[in-house]
Amino acid sequence: MPTSGLQRHETETPDIRHELVALTSICFFVSLVASIIFASYFNKGTIQNVFSYVGADGPAGYANSVKPKELGVHLFGDYLLPRWQSDLKSPWFISDPSSGPVNNYLPFTMAVFWLFGRIAYWKSFILFMSMGLAIMLSAIWFSLRGAPQIKKLQLISAGVLVTGPFIALIDRGNIQILLTALCCLSLTLWFSNRKTLGAIALGLAVALKGYPILLLLLWIREKRWKDCIISLSTIFVVTVTPLFFYNGGVITNISRILRNVRSNEELYAHQSLAYNNSLKGTLLSIESLNVPLLGTIASFCYEHALLLTLGLVVVFCGIALSQLTTTGEVILICVALMTICVDYVGAYAVSLYFLVFMIADKNLGHLSAWKLRLVFFATAVALAPKYIPIRFWSQSIESTLPTYGSLIGGFSGLLILCVISFNSYQRIHERNNSQPNSRM
Repeated sequence: MPTSGLQRHETETPDIRHELVALTSICFFVSLVASIIFASYFNKGTIQNVFSYVGADGPAGYANSVKPKELGVHLFGDYLLPRWQSDLKSPWFISDPSSGPVNNYLPFTMAVFWLFGRIAYWKSFILFMSMGLAIMLSAIWFSLRGAPQIKKLQLISAGVLVTGPFIALIDRGNIQILLTALCCLSLTLWFSNRKTLGAIALGLAVALKGYPILLLLLWIREKRWKDCIISLSTIFVVTVTPLFFYNGGVITNISRILRNVRSNEELYAHQSLAYNNSLKGTLLSIESLNVPLLGTIASFCYEHALLLTLGLVVVFCGIALSQLTTTGEVILICVALMTICVDYVGAYAVSLYFLVFMIADKNLGHLSAWKLRLVFFATAVALAPKYIPIRFWSQSIESTLPTYGSLIGGFSGLLILCVISFNSYQRIHERNNSQPNSRM
């Protein structure tokens, strides 16, 4: 019996995204069971404390005066506090650092919160969350080209909605929901060959939190210099413009932002270690294990973390710009670097791994089976909620304790970078071996 064209197509191009979704679901289930055992059986806290952040936390210090009427138990502190700060004469000016959190958000982020601040709190929050979720899920939906609608729903439900970062996004109210949405939109526009619009979307994402600028490597590789200029101009305009409306002007407020970033580095790295998925979090967690040689190495690397992360960025940006590297590999490099090289990477920031889900089919199909499974495994582990203290039988959850999230977070990104490095080495080796043969 002859095989239909559709059947032949499915046989020739299997959807490998199912493997990622299966691994993601398994890791989520394991983490869920572990959270229940830790919280209920060992009575070391509540499930919401070990599963994600708790949106019930209110404003701290000098923001107590703006505490709104609660919706249930939630206040969404990551939305409430910067929304209030955006109305200050200068959000980055602090007369007494002990009186409250230090704001190191970029000007465009403050402008976004200021705009939402023109509406009543809960109405503005619903609009904020709805906009972020709509843009993000629509972009992911359109990236699944050719798949039936029911299949798209199944893939997105198991590969995106049922993950730790997605829960953290809707639990915190952090600006990261817009950043992730804009990155997803930028990638969708890139693959739809609307690259100028993609560059603008990326520029807005970079203006929220600077590290998405790594994705500009996609445009640089193709020498799309006009789009690069448009993206950089977008960043400049939306970053500088809000500074004219705050006391102190452009130069003074930029100086304040840089000062606040420096002052928050150690604070976030140590005080929020339990939820820090960055390389710094991993190094601090290893150091706390008190394994003689390993602890010394981790301590040394942490003390020189800036040089280490800069080295990773330079080396892998060089690999990304190589013509031997594929588009899918460039995106993997960007996701790995964005989620390990920043000082503090909260559970919500790991949502950048949704970009791997978006490219997991055609753009990674060239990788050999074992490399692909390692990348999928690293992604699935990163997407799983795992904020349980390493010594869970004797410790309750605290923000300063090392957890499996802080221990494993950096390793997930490093594993992906190792796979890309090995793949690049193999390509260079094969090319060098083929050149003498071609001259014979």
